[in-house]
Amino acid sequence: MIQNEFEMLISDTTKRIAGDISWTEDEDHSPSVEFRVEVESDAGYPIFV
Repeated sequence: MIQNEFEMLISDTTKRIAGDISWTEDEDHSPSVEFRVEVESDAGYPIFV
């Protein structure tokens, strides 16, 4: 994700993460960490990040 995409994502107030983000180690044993959360949206359809 480039900086411009990140800034657009966090400035969009029509979508929100209601809970805490819990980072976990990647199940494929890569050096990265990951999370999965439900995103609430004004449109009302399910979104996951």
